[in-house]
This record gives sequence, structure tokens and C-alpha cells, in this order.
Amino acid sequence: MPHSSGGGSHGGGFHGGSRSGSHTAQHRISRTPYPGARRYRYPVRGGGYGYFYTTREPGKIFQPARLLYFFLMLPMLIAGIAIIIATYQAGTDQHDQEILIEDAAGVLSDDTALMDALVRFRDKTHITPAVLTVHNEDWQGHYLTLERYAYDCYVDTFDDEMHWLIVYSEPQKIKDPNNIDWHWEGMQGDDTDLILTEEIAEDFGKLLHQKIEENPKKLSENLTAAFEKAASKAGWSGIKNIVSGLFLTATALFFGYFAAGLDELKYRKAEPDPEQSV
Repeated sequence: MPHSSGGGSHGGGFHGGSRSGSHTAQHRISRTPYPGARRYRYPVRGGGYGYFYTTREPGKIFQPARLLYFFLMLPMLIAGIAIIIATYQAGTDQHDQEILIEDAAGVLSDDTALMDALVRFRDKTHITPAVLTVHNEDWQGHYLTLERYAYDCYVDTFDDEMHWLIVYSEPQKIKDPNNIDWHWEGMQGDDTDLILTEEIAEDFGKLLHQKIEENPKKLSENLTAAFEKAASKAGWSGIKNIVSGLFLTATALFFGYFAAGLDELKYRKAEPDPEQSV
């Protein structure tokens, strides 16, 4: 379900080294002889044998129990693949892409520039933005917060989790133009999270809030500037997510491969070289 992306209102070191590697080093597998190591042979494709040296005992060259270590890397592997898939789906899934600007409060002065900014944001992120302006009287007395009202507006208006709704509210009758009791709230669908990250939503909110405080009468310009900034940052977040997912996947596979001893799987039929002089 959607969740808040932010909102606001007027007024309101050192550690020692480990020695665990010494045992591994002493029992390493090497292509060249070293003190205490015995030569082993193992069958290779095409016939014949390959040779290596180790101090390990026969029968312990490859240990199947080490395969359990690979399962320790599964959470990281699954997380990396999930990030890649979710980011890809967020950019390719079909959903409603019609941008909504509903100025029920009559406070938007330049819908054209704002619409252009919303289109650029949608085209860059595949998230469909929407702007709704209302009066305080539309929700105060019925809802405790604008966030709850914005949530209901989202679920009543959209049937997917790929929208970002911004709701702005101010009194129907303004007594003091210099002291407007304005409120705003952002509501984003769950499927936008990988693209519209917490950092991007926070930067958007800080800029929008600052500009509204400076001049609430320029709401169109304020929203345009905030969406332009969000588009410039969110456009890269999808790429960063893919890179992060690939890094997690590669790291899990790399460490899992060696921790599980899969690099030594070819030695599972190894035996002491009978031709080695004792």
C-alpha cells in the first residue's frame, strides 16, 4: 500500500589481526611443491592426470561438508537478484501513466510548466506523478491529519503502486496573505521505493517546503522546481540499484564459490601420486 514520502505545514577504532588464516595456508593446494607437501594426482578431461601438492590427508582433499558454506551466502544472493528484478519491473511494468493535476483549491497559476516537469519526471522514472490541491475545510474535521486524507485520495484514485501523489491544502478563505495556514503531503506507492528512494523524497520535500515558506502563492513554480530536482536525481537511482544488485550477486557467488570449496571440486577423485618417491 502507499506510504508517506514526507510532508509539512506552516509553523510547524582498532582491532588486532586474526590468525585463522595460518592453518589454511599450511594446508593449501599448490601447483608447486612446498615443505611438508605431498604430490597428488587427479584425472583430467581427455585422459591423463593433473598434479598438485598439499599437506592434507588422503580423503580430505575435497570436503563435501564445505558445500554448506554456500548456503550462508544465499540471503545476499537472493537480495541482489531481488533488487535487479524489482528495479527492472518498476521500469517496464504497465500501469496508468496519465498525469493528474486537479486544482480544486484554485491555487495553481502555471499548469503548463508544471505539467512539463511532471512529464519529464514520469518519462525518466516511470513513476506517474499527480498533484491535488484542496481546501483545509475538505479534510479538517474529517481526518486527524492531511497524511491520512492523502492516503485515502491515493487508494480511491489509483489502482496501482506506481504513482506519487502530492496534496496541497490551504484555507478556503485567507484572512492574512502573509500567514497562510498551508499544508502539504506526499503519498507514494510501494512499487516506487527502489526508484523514488527516501533520500530523493526527502530532498524533494525540503526544497518544496522551503519554497512554499518563501512564497506559497507561487505553488506552481515551487512544485515545478521540486519535481525537476527529483527527476535529476531519481533518473540515476535505477542504475545505482542495478549496480548494487549486481555487486551483491557477484559478491555472494564469488565468496560462496570459494568458501564452499567449489574451486577444489575437481580434486574430489585425487589420490597420492604413486610415482612420487617417498
